[in-house]
Amino acid sequence: MFISWRDHDPVSGNGEITRPAVGHKNPIQKLIVLDMWKRYHEWILTTEFTWLVKCNVVFETRERIKIEEIEVTYTCPLRDMDSEKSTAIDDAIKQEVIAAITANNSVPDGHKNKGVFQYVDYYAQIIGV
Repeated sequence: MFISWRDHDPVSGNGEITRPAVGHKNPIQKLIVLDMWKRYHEWILTTEFTWLVKCNVVFETRERIKIEEIEVTYTCPLRDMDSEKSTAIDDAIKQEVIAAITANNSVPDGHKNKGVFQYVDYYAQIIGV
């Protein structure tokens, strides 16, 4: 099962997953996963699983889209503000996003690699229970 979503304000946001795309690599399993998400999304987000989380921090430059990739694997709830582990992982990912934005901002104005922050795309996949 995977969940993907876009966040335009990952630093000051509250970490909510809004308008997620939910699916599975197997088309038959995808139908089951969609039904499970509709019924049990809160439980899925607050139950401890092993997650592979990929974040793409997207910047728009004069000539192209620039993407900084972040990838982490951890075992804890994906979103549970009552879980110290989940909060710590969320904070660590936020710090990586801030580092990517800071690195971009340190590029001199007018340089071809200087970009304007657009959003972060998140992709979270359950890889273990």
